[in-house]
Amino acid sequence: MKSYLAYGSNLHPVRLQLRIASVKSRGIICLSGYKLVFNKIGVDGSAKCNIIKEDKSVAYCAVYEVTEMQIYSLDEFESFGRGYEKLRVTCRLDDRSEDCFTYIAMPEYIDDHLLPFDWYKEMVVVGARYHRLPIEYIRNIEAVQAIKDLDIQRVGQARLTLSKMLANEARVARVA
Repeated sequence: MKSYLAYGSNLHPVRLQLRIASVKSRGIICLSGYKLVFNKIGVDGSAKCNIIKEDKSVAYCAVYEVTEMQIYSLDEFESFGRGYEKLRVTCRLDDRSEDCFTYIAMPEYIDDHLLPFDWYKEMVVVGARYHRLPIEYIRNIEAVQAIKDLDIQRVGQARLTLSKMLANEARVARVA
Protein backbone atom coordinates (compact mmCIF):
# COMPACT_ATOMS: atom_id res chain seq x y z
CA MET A 1 0.00 0.00 0.00
CA LYS A 2 1.08 3.54 -0.78
CA SER A 3 -0.12 6.92 0.46
CA TYR A 4 -1.55 9.20 -2.22
CA LEU A 5 -2.01 12.92 -1.57
CA ALA A 6 -5.14 14.24 -3.33
CA TYR A 7 -5.57 18.00 -3.55
CA GLY A 8 -7.87 18.75 -6.52
CA SER A 9 -10.93 17.01 -7.89
CA ASN A 10 -9.79 13.77 -6.22
CA LEU A 11 -10.12 15.30 -2.72
CA HIS A 12 -13.57 13.78 -2.26
CA PRO A 13 -13.46 10.01 -1.69
CA VAL A 14 -16.51 9.38 -3.90
CA ARG A 15 -14.81 11.04 -6.89
CA LEU A 16 -11.69 8.97 -6.28
CA GLN A 17 -13.66 5.75 -5.77
CA LEU A 18 -15.54 6.28 -9.03
CA ARG A 19 -12.13 6.36 -10.71
CA ILE A 20 -10.11 3.66 -8.94
CA ALA A 21 -12.49 1.71 -6.64
CA SER A 22 -12.58 1.64 -2.86
CA VAL A 23 -9.95 3.66 -1.01
CA LYS A 24 -9.12 4.12 2.64
CA SER A 25 -8.87 7.68 3.91
CA ARG A 26 -5.98 8.32 6.29
CA GLY A 27 -6.75 11.97 7.05
CA ILE A 28 -5.64 15.41 5.94
CA ILE A 29 -2.17 16.92 5.80
CA CYS A 30 -1.04 20.47 5.33
CA LEU A 31 1.72 20.61 2.72
CA SER A 32 3.82 23.63 3.70
CA GLY A 33 5.58 25.59 0.98
CA TYR A 34 3.01 24.68 -1.70
CA LYS A 35 0.01 26.54 -3.09
CA LEU A 36 -3.07 25.17 -4.87
CA VAL A 37 -3.56 26.73 -8.31
CA PHE A 38 -5.61 26.01 -11.42
CA ASN A 39 -2.96 26.12 -14.14
CA LYS A 40 -2.48 22.62 -15.51
CA ILE A 41 -3.65 22.21 -19.10
CA GLY A 42 -6.30 19.51 -19.06
CA VAL A 43 -7.01 17.06 -21.85
CA ASP A 44 -10.29 18.95 -22.35
CA GLY A 45 -8.44 22.27 -22.76
CA SER A 46 -9.50 23.73 -19.40
CA ALA A 47 -7.41 24.40 -16.29
CA LYS A 48 -6.98 21.62 -13.76
CA CYS A 49 -5.52 21.77 -10.27
CA ASN A 50 -1.82 21.83 -9.60
CA ILE A 51 0.33 22.61 -6.62
CA ILE A 52 3.30 24.92 -6.99
CA LYS A 53 6.12 25.78 -4.65
CA GLU A 54 5.44 29.03 -2.83
CA ASP A 55 7.01 30.03 0.46
CA LYS A 56 4.60 30.78 3.29
CA SER A 57 1.74 29.00 1.48
CA VAL A 58 0.02 25.72 2.28
CA ALA A 59 -1.87 23.20 0.21
CA TYR A 60 -4.21 20.82 1.97
CA CYS A 61 -4.20 17.21 0.81
CA ALA A 62 -6.38 14.24 1.63
CA VAL A 63 -4.26 11.16 2.24
CA TYR A 64 -5.58 7.95 0.74
CA GLU A 65 -4.16 4.46 0.96
CA VAL A 66 -3.95 2.94 -2.53
CA THR A 67 -2.71 -0.30 -4.04
CA GLU A 68 -0.21 -0.66 -6.88
CA MET A 69 -3.07 -1.55 -9.25
CA GLN A 70 -4.97 1.57 -8.19
CA ILE A 71 -1.85 3.67 -8.80
CA TYR A 72 -1.68 2.27 -12.32
CA SER A 73 -5.32 3.30 -12.92
CA LEU A 74 -4.76 6.69 -11.30
CA ASP A 75 -1.73 7.26 -13.54
CA GLU A 76 -4.06 6.88 -16.53
CA PHE A 77 -6.66 9.30 -15.15
CA GLU A 78 -3.96 11.83 -14.27
CA SER A 79 -2.19 11.60 -17.64
CA PHE A 80 1.01 10.57 -15.90
CA GLY A 81 3.94 11.40 -18.16
CA ARG A 82 1.62 13.31 -20.49
CA GLY A 83 0.60 16.18 -18.22
CA TYR A 84 1.44 15.29 -14.66
CA GLU A 85 4.56 13.88 -13.08
CA LYS A 86 4.85 12.40 -9.61
CA LEU A 87 6.12 14.32 -6.63
CA ARG A 88 7.33 12.30 -3.69
CA VAL A 89 7.11 13.91 -0.27
CA THR A 90 7.62 12.80 3.29
CA CYS A 91 4.66 13.58 5.54
CA ARG A 92 3.76 13.17 9.18
CA LEU A 93 0.92 10.67 9.51
CA ASP A 94 -0.15 9.04 12.75
CA ASP A 95 2.86 10.59 14.52
CA ARG A 96 5.39 9.08 12.12
CA SER A 97 7.10 10.03 8.89
CA GLU A 98 5.73 8.39 5.79
CA ASP A 99 6.62 8.54 2.10
CA CYS A 100 3.71 9.77 -0.01
CA PHE A 101 3.18 10.71 -3.62
CA THR A 102 1.05 13.17 -5.54
CA TYR A 103 0.89 14.55 -9.05
CA ILE A 104 2.19 17.95 -10.19
CA ALA A 105 1.96 19.49 -13.63
CA MET A 106 4.88 19.06 -15.97
CA PRO A 107 6.26 22.51 -16.95
CA GLU A 108 5.16 22.19 -20.58
CA TYR A 109 1.56 21.58 -19.41
CA ILE A 110 1.22 24.81 -17.42
CA ASP A 111 -0.76 27.80 -18.61
CA ASP A 112 -1.50 30.49 -16.02
CA HIS A 113 -4.14 32.07 -18.28
CA LEU A 114 -6.48 29.06 -18.51
CA LEU A 115 -9.63 28.83 -16.41
CA PRO A 116 -11.29 25.71 -15.01
CA PHE A 117 -14.75 24.59 -15.98
CA ASP A 118 -17.36 25.50 -13.37
CA TRP A 119 -18.20 21.84 -12.63
CA TYR A 120 -14.52 21.02 -12.07
CA LYS A 121 -14.04 23.86 -9.61
CA GLU A 122 -17.23 22.75 -7.86
CA MET A 123 -15.76 19.24 -7.41
CA VAL A 124 -12.73 20.75 -5.70
CA VAL A 125 -14.92 22.90 -3.44
CA VAL A 126 -17.18 19.96 -2.53
CA GLY A 127 -14.08 17.89 -1.66
CA ALA A 128 -12.63 20.70 0.45
CA ARG A 129 -15.92 21.05 2.33
CA TYR A 130 -16.16 17.28 2.81
CA HIS A 131 -12.81 17.32 4.61
CA ARG A 132 -13.72 20.48 6.53
CA LEU A 133 -10.68 22.34 5.31
CA PRO A 134 -10.23 25.86 6.70
CA ILE A 135 -12.95 28.24 5.51
CA GLU A 136 -10.42 30.73 4.14
CA TYR A 137 -8.86 27.99 2.03
CA ILE A 138 -12.31 27.04 0.67
CA ARG A 139 -13.14 30.69 -0.04
CA ASN A 140 -9.92 31.01 -2.04
CA ILE A 141 -10.99 28.08 -4.20
CA GLU A 142 -14.50 29.51 -4.58
CA ALA A 143 -12.98 32.85 -5.69
CA VAL A 144 -11.26 31.24 -8.69
CA GLN A 145 -12.90 32.40 -11.89
CA ALA A 146 -14.41 29.53 -13.89
CA ILE A 147 -15.96 29.09 -17.31
CA LYS A 148 -19.02 27.22 -18.54
CA ASP A 149 -18.35 23.93 -20.31
CA LEU A 150 -20.19 23.74 -23.63
CA ASP A 151 -19.79 19.97 -23.99
CA ILE A 152 -23.22 18.76 -22.85
CA GLN A 153 -22.15 15.12 -22.49
CA ARG A 154 -19.11 16.00 -20.33
CA VAL A 155 -21.24 18.34 -18.20
CA GLY A 156 -23.81 15.57 -17.71
CA GLN A 157 -21.14 13.13 -16.54
CA ALA A 158 -19.66 15.75 -14.21
CA ARG A 159 -23.07 16.62 -12.74
CA LEU A 160 -23.77 12.91 -12.15
CA THR A 161 -20.46 12.59 -10.29
CA LEU A 162 -21.19 15.74 -8.28
CA SER A 163 -24.64 14.42 -7.35
CA LYS A 164 -23.05 11.20 -6.04
CA MET A 165 -20.50 13.23 -4.06
CA LEU A 166 -23.25 15.37 -2.53
CA ALA A 167 -25.52 12.37 -1.87
CA ASN A 168 -22.69 10.79 0.09
CA GLU A 169 -22.43 13.90 2.24
CA ALA A 170 -26.18 13.87 2.88
CA ARG A 171 -25.98 10.21 3.98
CA VAL A 172 -23.05 10.96 6.28
CA ALA A 173 -24.91 13.95 7.79
CA ARG A 174 -28.02 11.80 8.49
CA VAL A 175 -25.92 9.15 10.25
CA ALA A 176 -24.06 11.70 12.38
